[in-house]
Amino acid sequence: MRSKAARAHIAEGTRLFALVGRPTKAQFVKVYGPQGPKMTWEQRAKAGVDAKHFQEALKAKGGANPT
Repeated sequence: MRSKAARAHIAEGTRLFALVGRPTKAQFVKVYGPQGPKMTWEQRAKAGVDAKHFQEALKAKGGANPT
């Protein structure tokens, strides 16, 4: 059984994933590089693109989601 803290972290990661439009692994790679899919949202923000700005960065790199 997971701790409350672990469940909270998973819930926050899921919320951020939905916030950015449920990107594919290929889209994560396009924005963050080969390690993108394995990174946490905190690591992605430190890399320069937080969840709120993911779609902008993806569009700038020519891989915007049509949704």
